[in-house]
Amino acid sequence: MALFLLRAMLMLLLAAAVTTSCAASNPAQSILSAVVNVKKSEAVFYASSAADEDWGASLQAQKLKDGARHAFYPLVYNATGLGDGYGCTPKEQLLNASGNASAASTSGSAITALIGLPDEPFVLLVDRGRCTFAEKALYAQELGAAVLIVTDTLEQLYNRSSVADVTEEEKQMEFSCSRGSGKAAWNADISDFTASSWGDAVSVRSCTGYNKCSSHMCVPSGAADKQVCCVWDIPDLMGFGTTDVITDKDQVSDIVVVRVSIADGDSLKEMLVSGSGEEDNQLLISVYERDPPVVDPAQVILWIVACATVLVGSYKGAAYERTKAQLKAALIAADATSSDAISQARVAYEEHDEQAPEQEQLDLNSWHALAFLVLGSGFLVLLFFVDVVIVVVVLFGIGAVSATFQSIWEPLMRRLPVKFLHKLPWGDVLWQWEDILAPAVWSVGDLLALVFSFGIVLLWFFTRFQSYSWVFQDIFGVCFCLVFLRTARLPNLKVATVLLVLVFMYDVFMVFISPYIFKESVMIKVATGGAQSTATGGVSSGYCLRYPTDTEHNCRSESMPILLRVPKILDWRSGSSLLGLGDIVLPGLLLVFCARYDYATRGQLFGRLTPPHGKMFGRRPVDSILNASSAATAGVNRLDMSGAELGSARERNPCRRGLFCLLMWGYTVGLLLANVAVVATGSGQPALMYLVPCTLGMLVIVGWRRGILIKLWEGPPELIPGYARRESTSSGGGLDINDATRLRGLSLEAGKAATSELVLLQQQQSGTPVSGGSYAMSEETPMARGSLSGPAIREV
Repeated sequence: MALFLLRAMLMLLLAAAVTTSCAASNPAQSILSAVVNVKKSEAVFYASSAADEDWGASLQAQKLKDGARHAFYPLVYNATGLGDGYGCTPKEQLLNASGNASAASTSGSAITALIGLPDEPFVLLVDRGRCTFAEKALYAQELGAAVLIVTDTLEQLYNRSSVADVTEEEKQMEFSCSRGSGKAAWNADISDFTASSWGDAVSVRSCTGYNKCSSHMCVPSGAADKQVCCVWDIPDLMGFGTTDVITDKDQVSDIVVVRVSIADGDSLKEMLVSGSGEEDNQLLISVYERDPPVVDPAQVILWIVACATVLVGSYKGAAYERTKAQLKAALIAADATSSDAISQARVAYEEHDEQAPEQEQLDLNSWHALAFLVLGSGFLVLLFFVDVVIVVVVLFGIGAVSATFQSIWEPLMRRLPVKFLHKLPWGDVLWQWEDILAPAVWSVGDLLALVFSFGIVLLWFFTRFQSYSWVFQDIFGVCFCLVFLRTARLPNLKVATVLLVLVFMYDVFMVFISPYIFKESVMIKVATGGAQSTATGGVSSGYCLRYPTDTEHNCRSESMPILLRVPKILDWRSGSSLLGLGDIVLPGLLLVFCARYDYATRGQLFGRLTPPHGKMFGRRPVDSILNASSAATAGVNRLDMSGAELGSARERNPCRRGLFCLLMWGYTVGLLLANVAVVATGSGQPALMYLVPCTLGMLVIVGWRRGILIKLWEGPPELIPGYARRESTSSGGGLDINDATRLRGLSLEAGKAATSELVLLQQQQSGTPVSGGSYAMSEETPMARGSLSGPAIREV
């Protein structure tokens, strides 16, 4: 198990490396929702859209009616009659400047001709500055533009950062000296950004060539030593500002407004000048909405991790029943002619059957389910209204120490073949506090495991805002699930139904119904961080986009740790795929219940039970076999080899698959359906809405068809310790002392054959045969005293 988790850790670390390498270095990627495409060219640019700020025309309007192609328009920049490249001049002034004072008596085509614009709809490219974004959009719409593209310039950027009343935060919005810096020559003209000597200066190149300077552009910072710093070339979202000219968003509802970076704007201008990509002396541009990927690999990774966690957790949770089934197999496989082997196997099996599981177990009941619903709802609403995420983070870290100790480090240290790790340094200490603090039983390996557990949790706590912290969080989450599934148990289907139906309704309510009460989904908001305050100190969202870990302006926000998350790899909107731990452990409890039942009644989890020697299932009576013996010797008392607890008379078909295998498929399909719903709707979905019908619903249907629904509902007696002895005593099944004595007279081979035939015959009569060779001794549960250690029980 420890090796499995170590492999999982390595896989997650590899996925983190892949995610980090695939993630864009430009933090603006998450806001670039528009695509600017040049026809007959491979040039594609990404831009922010005014539609994301709820003004301007929708990008969907730029698609043709069939939705398969996009409309192309000629690009115009600094036309003859526009006066300048800022687009801040009203149409009436442009006409006056052209010599036509009466616009009313002039046709539309004549007006465009006077100004130097195309007769058809066009794309207007303007520089930022001199007026607001909304005013530029209004003037462009009056001129007949279908799309307005706004680009920044280094000159305007420098002007904004060098005004007298500029704040330090406003400067940091324009450039960052930590991402690249240098010093211009003492005699350099820092205001002339177009001079070749500016960019060729060695000091400037040291700034633009720095690996953290993704824009490869630098401007003077305003310091006395002529320091230059790396430019943040990010086309921020364009807010709508009212002025005397424009007062309502409806005034610019017919024009698409997007904003490109300085570098992309310079590329478009250069293409216009050079004529590259032109068609009929026009540079045709299409602007449309950027589509996210249909499926992101992060969803697939999360799906695999969740299914693997449920599978391993179910296997671990059924350790007691698995060992019991293995001892049963050893009892059946014992040499029938060796009374010592039979007695040893019998003692080991009965002692394990009588004793309770070594690890502390919690049998859930209906009150636990109700308490979970009440406490869970209250805690979720608390996180929705109050910022207490840091408390959850601390509690999660404390629990992660225990979870990783039990699931990873302690099993690993116990299995290492190093004698020093198994020494008891405090073996003479008699003091202990209940069963929690007992220094006498602590080995060196236990202490090292505790140190490693604390160390990895502290590493996560202090690096939880880094891009790779999700790896540690997911490892802790998986360990939490494994410990919970190994500790908590469902005694019957009745408790499982109450629990899962309640959480089904709870999940649906919190996702779909709570928005009508709280104005937004409680579950989704809490999963993405809860009630945390936004940026403070007068900074915009663009500032936090550039400095996400800034604590002075409250840009850094905690993420909810009680879930699995994998950063999206291909999705330009960034973010992560999320799955709550409850979506793993709650259906997982039902799968553990089915795994325990399958081990108790079938002896295995997967595959169909088939007779190991099909031709020996003849209906010869027991007496006809026993009469073949020629001598009688002493035997053992009541050797139960019929496998009564491995089957039921109702289960007539030995080739049916176990319940666990069916429910494992149900969980896999249910989680897949939840991901499909996320892709189809584009919003978060309650995973339990799909998982509960695919697991609980399937179990109810299968149990009803097989005639064991009532048995599962009340609680299978096979799961109660001591069931096998009581069953054997009450039913009188198995070989008694006279049968064993008569078998002792057979030769070695005849005895084996007779015993095998007896076993198969009694299995056939009980209706549930045991699949020989399908058992393997578990490493998780030690054998009882006097158990076999021969080749019949082996590790696989």
